[in-house]
Amino acid sequence: MSSPKIDLLIDEVLSERRMRRSSPSSSFTFNQAAEDLRRIGRGALPPIERAIRQRLVAGAEGNSADSNAIFRKNPGLLNLWMAYFSISAKDGVDDAVRFLRSLDALLLATGIVAIGVTWPARSRAANTCPPQLMRFLGEVAEQQLGVASSAAKRLVGGKFARVTQPEA
Repeated sequence: MSSPKIDLLIDEVLSERRMRRSSPSSSFTFNQAAEDLRRIGRGALPPIERAIRQRLVAGAEGNSADSNAIFRKNPGLLNLWMAYFSISAKDGVDDAVRFLRSLDALLLATGIVAIGVTWPARSRAANTCPPQLMRFLGEVAEQQLGVASSAAKRLVGGKFARVTQPEA
């Protein structure tokens, strides 16, 4: 799929323009554009990274300590991050960690929140956070990165760590 089409899907994910009901009688909805990004696979990763780096940085100006402001301005951001992690988990976790390392603390915090949503603590099956991401979260939790460190500490220090830590 071409980059302009992927960019359009990213816009649709962030704005939540393509929310669908999980069934006609259900009140549960999902972001169809995010599902479409997942189907594209690895080819969607660079445009997603570009969107997070360029579009969200511009939207974060003036909100240096508030990652929630970024989520409010981009209601589908969790869906975008979840699509990114879902694609990366298959064969690009190391690249995802490199990308996360390149972000400032505010954008990094949004990614860390999404890690907790993508791999929730209550998940005890095969849906566990990749070990590379767990190590990265541990590193961020130890640093002085403001909101990013706080978000990482919540994940590493809670049930999340016990459920998803790789066995030695």
